[in-house]
Formats: sequence, C-alpha cells, structure tokens
Amino acid sequence: MNIQKPIGSALIALLIAGVAACGSNEKSTDDGKSQSQMMAGQNDNKAHTMLKLPTVQCDICKKTIEHGLTGINGILSVTVDIENKMGHINYDSSRTDLPKIEDRIASLGYQANETAADPVAYNKLPNCCKLPEDRK
Repeated sequence: MNIQKPIGSALIALLIAGVAACGSNEKSTDDGKSQSQMMAGQNDNKAHTMLKLPTVQCDICKKTIEHGLTGINGILSVTVDIENKMGHINYDSSRTDLPKIEDRIASLGYQANETAADPVAYNKLPNCCKLPEDRK
C-alpha cells in the first residue's frame, strides 16, 4: 500500500491553502472597509491648529497642557511653545474640534485663544504657573 502519495497531496493542498490565506494581509472591519481604507479616511480628517496660550509660564504649564490634551479622543499630537505662548495641536476633526480643545485647556487653568481659564483650576495651579501679578 502506497500511503506516501495521498499524504504528499494533502500536504501540498495545505501549503497552497496557507499561502492563499496569507496572501492578503488586509483586514476588513465590520462595515467592509480594509485597514488601509480606514487609515486613508483618518488622514482625510487630520487637522492642525495653533492656539494662543497667553497664560503659559513654564515647563510645568507645558507638561500640564500636553498631558491634559492627550486624554481627549481625537488628539494626535500636542506641542506647547512656552517662549511664543502657542500650542500646536494635530487632531482628527471627525472626533474633536477647536472649541472642545479650547475648553479642555481652560479646564486645566489656562486661557486658550479667547476662552478664559477656569478660575477654580487656575487658583489650584502652582505659583510658577500663575501670572506674575497673581503669585503669592
């Protein structure tokens, strides 16, 4: 009885099935879009904004704002420029918007563009983060 021929055929069939299954590394989502289509869609919504941060004073302010914004759904990156009192924010405009970003910064105790800082949060900031006239 020659059993090698059926085993060899079965191994070849498994090899072909494995190669065919691995041939496409695109994964579909529930709505039928592939990962690359989803990534392309995310890039379509990428936005950049520059915010005036007139009350920013030091590195602690910088870290507070940068870390505080990373918790917002849709924020891609945040850089605070202390010297120029500006914030550079990249975000997904389908998941967040400028008013939400400004409100979040205000809730941390800092003015963002024309959105005033929350006074309770501002009073809780360390002295180095307050305007010189408000330091104790």
